Amino acid sequence: MTTNGVAEVYCLDSDALINIQRYYPEALKEVARYARKGTIVIPEGVYREICQKTDGLKRMVQIWQNKYSAVILLDSPELRGELVRIEKAYGERITIKKQQRKGFWKSKSGKRAADGQVVTVSKVKGWIAVSNDQAVQDASSIENVPCIGWQEFYRRMKQGFARQQLLPGIE
Repeated sequence: MTTNGVAEVYCLDSDALINIQRYYPEALKEVARYARKGTIVIPEGVYREICQKTDGLKRMVQIWQNKYSAVILLDSPELRGELVRIEKAYGERITIKKQQRKGFWKSKSGKRAADGQVVTVSKVKGWIAVSNDQAVQDASSIENVPCIGWQEFYRRMKQGFARQQLLPGIE
C-alpha cells in the first residue's frame, strides 16, 4: 500500500507473526518476501521474543536479522529517547480520558515486553504498527500512530498492499 506514492511500512509485534503462522502458515513465504522488500519490519525486542522459541518463525526472523534490514535496532539517540518516554508514559497504565487501562508491562512478558518498541519505532519512522494488544492500540491512538490488527494486516498483504479503494470524493 502507498500513501502519496510512498510505500507504507508495517511494524509487527510478535503476536502478529505468531498468529499468521498459526492460522495462515502458507502465508509465511509471502511475509518473508515483504520483509526482504522492506515493507515488513520488527523491532529488536520482537526479534528477541520470537528467538526464545525453537520453530520456523525463529529461523525466519534470524534470516531477517542476518540478510535484510527488517530487524530495527533501537540504537539511535532518537529511538532510545522516545522509547524511554513512551514506556514511562504507558508502561504501567494508560489513561484515556478518566479511564485507567493496563499498560505494556501488564502482559505475560512484563517489563521485557516489546510493545513499547512497536509504538516507538512506528511513531519515529512514520510506519504502521500491527498489533491486537489493547495497550499497543491505546498508546498508538494517543500518540497518533496508525495501528491495525494482524487480521487487517493479513488482508492487506493478501491484496498485495494495493491502494485501498476509496469512496468517491475521499482522498
